Amino acid sequence: METNSKKNTDLTYLKELSNGSNEFIVQMITIFLNETPAAVDKVEQYAKTSNWDALRAAVHKMKPSTRISQGQAVPRSQMATTIWAHSV
Repeated sequence: METNSKKNTDLTYLKELSNGSNEFIVQMITIFLNETPAAVDKVEQYAKTSNWDALRAAVHKMKPSTRISQGQAVPRSQMATTIWAHSV
């Protein structure tokens, strides 16, 4: 069995933000995992229908979550950050 030694997520920013509270870190990760799939679905839907105002708003709402995970935990969230950067 091959193992992936590549680090998927950089939690440095989240650890700094938490002031050492593991409970806070768990809460933020839980929120991220629960809310991101639906948000990405909306982004994809808005992109497919060329609803640029809604797309811009949805991606903007996702930006803090991608910062917490350093934009690496969910590859689709990197796509959202890229879309945001090119939409303003």
